[in-house]
Amino acid sequence: MVQRNVPAGTEVVLDLGPRPGAPPAASGSFPVNAQTPDGKTTEVEATVEAGRLRVACATTYEPGLYRFLLPDALAQTFAFRPAPGGGLPFVVLGDPDESRLVALTDMNFEDIRKNVDVFHARTTDELTTAVAGSIPGEELWKYLAVALLLGLVAENGLTRWIAWRRKYHSSATVRFGDQFADMQTFRQHAREILSTSAPETEATGRDR
Repeated sequence: MVQRNVPAGTEVVLDLGPRPGAPPAASGSFPVNAQTPDGKTTEVEATVEAGRLRVACATTYEPGLYRFLLPDALAQTFAFRPAPGGGLPFVVLGDPDESRLVALTDMNFEDIRKNVDVFHARTTDELTTAVAGSIPGEELWKYLAVALLLGLVAENGLTRWIAWRRKYHSSATVRFGDQFADMQTFRQHAREILSTSAPETEATGRDR
């Protein structure tokens, strides 16, 4: 049994013996293909030595399903059965430590910024804003609208208060026409009294 589940970065070696009754294969090396998890193919080396087939793949950095794409002619010589999807599959396992979601520290971000220009989103809103292509921050039009409404209410209340104060403390209308006429009458009456009393005072003085 060949180990078909290997850690990332491990060289996978496929060792196949001859098929019973098949003629021995000539020794030597030749290239075959291996399919990577993203569907691309890479060339690996196959070697026949002492009647056995050895295929090695060292480019196992990406976790996922790989396949050795051996030619159909080799199936007539060596004992293997292609999988339903084609080729001989093996799996490169992912690193469990890479699946742990741990928040990066400020020191981690500083180390990253030395090589990559990265945006550090401290909140979900900042991340959503950055992904949407907007400027991080908060919209201010709501606060401005509330401030304008409060200003209009305050102005209306102040206008009503000033009108009420003027009405409550309104002074009586001053009319100078009648008082002025009364003063003129009083002065005229005073002159008449003085002019009438003056001869009587002189006559009384003579008698004395």
